[in-house]
Parts: sequence; structure tokens; C-alpha cells
Amino acid sequence: MTIKPVTYKSGTFALLLSFPLLLTGCNPSSLPLVGRFFGGGAVKEVSINVWGLWESESTLQPVLNKYMAAHPTVKIHYEDRSIMPLVDYKERVFTRAFEGIKPDIVLVHSSWVPRLAQGGGAWAVPSNVFEKSYIDNNFFPVVRETSIVGGNLYSLPSTYDGLVLVYNKKHFEEVGISKPPADWEEFRRDAISLTVRNDTHEKKVIVRAGAAMGLADNIDHFGDVLGLMWAQAGVGLPDAVASTQAIDALTFYTNFAKEDGVWDATMPESLLAFASGKVSMVLVPTWRLYELLPNMPDASVIGTAPVPQALTDNPVSWASYWTWVVPKSSPNPNESWDVVKFLVDPEQQTVLFSGTSKLRQFGIIYSDVSLAQNLSTNAYLKPAVETASYAKTWEIAGRAGNRRQIDALKATVNDVLAGKDAKESLTNLKTELSK
Repeated sequence: MTIKPVTYKSGTFALLLSFPLLLTGCNPSSLPLVGRFFGGGAVKEVSINVWGLWESESTLQPVLNKYMAAHPTVKIHYEDRSIMPLVDYKERVFTRAFEGIKPDIVLVHSSWVPRLAQGGGAWAVPSNVFEKSYIDNNFFPVVRETSIVGGNLYSLPSTYDGLVLVYNKKHFEEVGISKPPADWEEFRRDAISLTVRNDTHEKKVIVRAGAAMGLADNIDHFGDVLGLMWAQAGVGLPDAVASTQAIDALTFYTNFAKEDGVWDATMPESLLAFASGKVSMVLVPTWRLYELLPNMPDASVIGTAPVPQALTDNPVSWASYWTWVVPKSSPNPNESWDVVKFLVDPEQQTVLFSGTSKLRQFGIIYSDVSLAQNLSTNAYLKPAVETASYAKTWEIAGRAGNRRQIDALKATVNDVLAGKDAKESLTNLKTELSK
């Protein structure tokens, strides 16, 4: 058997002979010809701009630095946009997303996600970063309801928070109430018992309100409370906001002021009233405790509990949290989502919780379910964590930058308080909320 010699074209043979010399003396990626053969070429450097809220650069940047250390070609710059009013921040986010101007990653309220996604203003999470099933195992169910739009995943939660009942334990002891109310009828009875009036005055002025309930103008989270009541009544928003169930819930809410007189327009804003001992119960997200604790003469009187229920055997709570989105303005969606994946990783959430705990009384609730469950020993956070598995949310959440929706709801409450027909008022509200 004769083996024929292999012949080469002179150019190819010369290149093959030159490989050992090139590889010992040069970086192949710096040579265009060799780079093409090896699939190399110039390494792409990616610059990613992150917009956040309430976390300073000193808190978040160290975590981002860890990512950059493992990914040398990625440069991340974090901007804390807390100085902007939330309404302006939301407008800026939507404008940038739809006009194709950076940033690459933005922190948004969960209620913004559907409009961003439906309007084509956000990149869906690539399947190679996270499968949609990942959120079922790692985040609370409400995340699926707000983050998946049209079958695609559009956001990953930075943290979690929800409505809790905050009450004055000393006030409870004074009137013989041994535990916080579990349902709304019990809540109403307690609110009436806790209310103290100056009966010598002709108008029986409230000295101490039983609960911040019934009005809209001086209750910062009235939208959350009404959202909670409607969710518990099975009212789908906005489609069923003019239903009989919605009317009944709104009437029950306004009657705290109209019929029971446990709160009125003379009272200061609800959180300020609680801090000064002028109201016994408020319903607020846990982050409001950051403001309450340092402003209470005696913070030990603060008690927290799960929100009251309409049906205790079918509980529903209310969530209001912030989540990461990659807007269509980003030219680097894959790299941006990989950064978000890093930020929501349990290890990094633990680092951030530790960092924020040094600046505040406690950290914000983890978005990761397994980590959040470890907060059951924190009396302030426990009620929100325990009720998170059956939470709902929508665009009427307070302090979420949804000014149009909140203003429309406030007008509705005020109309009903003024004696206007609830059905008509809620029908008008439905029109506004459906825009």
C-alpha cells in the first residue's frame, strides 16, 4: 500500500508553520488573521448603567464590584435616584424606556411592570438567564402575577414588602384588648373602643382615634387598604371596581369616618398621628416603620400583626414591592439580565440585607422565599412574611408613583363621603383606571 504525500497550498502551509512562533510570542486575539481563525477578535467591553432607589452607592456598589471582578469586561455604574419624587422618577423611567435612551437596569414598582411590558418598553428575561418556573420556587406567588406578561417574564424582585397592622400596645392595654384583631368586624369594634373623644366639646372632638380609616386625604396608604379590601372581596381591578362587592367594601371603609367616627379630617396624616399617640391602629407597609421607630417617644409600644381578614379561612393580604427591569433602552439586555440575576441571588441578597441593617433598624424583606422565612424572629417583619404567600397587588398601592390612579381613587372616596352615589362614583373610577 502506497501512502500519497499530502500537499498544501503554500499560503496555508506557511500559516500553519508560523503558529508555534505566534503562540509563544504573541496574544492571538491581538492579531486579526489569527483572531479570525480562532473566533477571537477584540474583546467587547460592556457598560451598564443601573438606576435604583433608597440604596446609596456605598451599599450597592460593593455588590456590583463583586460582579465586575468576576466579569472584567463589564463595567457597572449605579445611580441612586431617590432625590427625585416618585412620580417624576416613574415618568423618567417610562420616557427613557420608550425613547431608547439608557439606563440598562431600573428599579420599578411591581405595578409598573405590566404597562412597561405591554407597551414594548422592557426586555423579557432570556430563558438562558432564568426559566419562568424559577420564580415559582424562589419568589412569592404575587411575583408571578405581576412579572409574567403575555407568557414572558419581565422582572425579578429586588425585595418584598406588604401591608401590616401596626398598633399601640399601651392603648390596647388601657381598654382591655388582649390581642390584635384578626378580622374586619373585630377591627371595627376595637377601633370604636379605642377612640377617645372630648365629650365636653359640642362637636365631641376626637382626642385619640381608634384607627386611621375611612378617609383619603390624611391617610397615606388608603389605596393599599382599599386594594386589600377589594382583593379580599374578590374584586378584580379595574374591571369589577363598580361591582356590588366593590361598593360594599368601599362603604365599609368610609363608614369608619361617616358612621363610627373613629377618624376625621381634623387628624394629622396617619403616620404622624400614630407617632404622636393620636391614633391606635394604622395599616402600612413595613418600610414605614423606619420612620416610626426613631420618632416614637417610646418605641416599645409598637406592635405589628397580620392585616385583618374578610374570611379567615380564605386569607388575602396586600403586597407593595420593587423589582428590577431591563428597559428597551438598554442595548445590552443579555448582559443586563445577567447582572440582575446576580443581584437577586440569595448570597447577594444576604449581603445587601446586612449592609442596609447597619444603616436602618433592620433590612428590607428578602424577595427570595427561603431567606424571607428566616425573618420570622423579627417582630416588625414577621406579619408581612407570614402573609406574603397569599398577597395581591395593583396600581392603587400607595407611595408607588401612580399619581393618576391614586388621585382618581381619592376623588372617588371624597365623592362618596360627600353623599354621591357609590355606584356612579366607582363607574367613573373604572373609566379612569382602565386608561
